[in-house]
Amino acid sequence: MLSHRWSRGRRLVGVAASAAAVAALSGCGADLHPGAAATVNGTTITDESIDNLAQAFCAYIEEGEKQEAVDDQKPAIAIGDLKLNLLNGLVAFELTDTAAQELGIGVPPAQIEKSLGDLNLPDALDADEVELLEGFFDNLQENELQNTMIEEKESADYLQKYFSKADVEVSPSFGRWDGEKIEPGTGSLSDPVSTTASPTPPPGQDPVAAQEAQAAAQQALEALPPSQVCG
Repeated sequence: MLSHRWSRGRRLVGVAASAAAVAALSGCGADLHPGAAATVNGTTITDESIDNLAQAFCAYIEEGEKQEAVDDQKPAIAIGDLKLNLLNGLVAFELTDTAAQELGIGVPPAQIEKSLGDLNLPDALDADEVELLEGFFDNLQENELQNTMIEEKESADYLQKYFSKADVEVSPSFGRWDGEKIEPGTGSLSDPVSTTASPTPPPGQDPVAAQEAQAAAQQALEALPPSQVCG
């Protein structure tokens, strides 16, 4: 049903980032060509591809809200956050796929399709948006299966070590690598505002302070102009 798939798609604005959580990458982006969001072992992820994918996800979220009659007037996520999360995901997909190939691990397309199921994307999406979303969901499912197979064949920390040795460079417009994820910096595309953060505070953090921080982030998100948010 659309409800299930839309909820899944909305969560993916955060899942894309967590797909790269095992990484410990380095790179400053100084040698990137114009128009490159990142390079991964020589493979370029372009700004245009991130822009197009973010646009497709925004359309997906907004159509889902219409069909689910969501009327809380609150944006789902800042577009800068969405782009950052998607870039994290694409970097992880590329590195995991390369690691799997080097280990002789392949995931049959039929297994990916079976695990993915029927997406039931909203009819209002155009053909290009559907193609981008289907490709991303397909890559995400393949990535999850590859992770499992690599851990079974090697070790739970194999990918973490593999990622730490990878040649990854990120455009300063997205921030900088802090060893495992992109940390937004001054002038980066991603405002430090997000509704994708976990509502559960980390160990040792005051729950009241965590709730206040989350509320402040939501207020800042809602203060952004419509052109900088989706949902």
